[in-house]
Amino acid sequence: MARGDNTAEMKFRLPGDLHARIEAAASANQRNASEEVRRRLQASFGDTTAAASNDPNTRELLVAISEAATDIREIYGKSWHEDPWAREALLAALRALVEIGGPSGDPQFNPAPGSRAASSEYMRDPHAVGEVIALRNPFPQTGRSNKA
Repeated sequence: MARGDNTAEMKFRLPGDLHARIEAAASANQRNASEEVRRRLQASFGDTTAAASNDPNTRELLVAISEAATDIREIYGKSWHEDPWAREALLAALRALVEIGGPSGDPQFNPAPGSRAASSEYMRDPHAVGEVIALRNPFPQTGRSNKA
């Protein structure tokens, strides 16, 4: 986060083993330790917009996804994480929301200069990048083993 964006600095001590675990997690998630701690703390307080706090479009998308999941449960009587049909309905809603709110046109590999994608050949496939990002996300693992 950039200075001046309503952030505050906090200093505290950690046991050495916890510090090492934070550093390892940050490295695995390709971010610095401060960002790793910030994301984990926000998640622990139930802040669902933690990752999108500086991006109003993503914040709006997260709210719309939550509303879609609620609507599906109200209409169908089961949640997306309980039932394959409800999961498919939410996936369709998610795709529609991203299509409506995102840019039009065919995807072209054109990363920002200096970005990680600019220096990595494997990042040319948006589906592969999305799957890698999803797999490193600390999302609950419940139900994932049921997929075909």
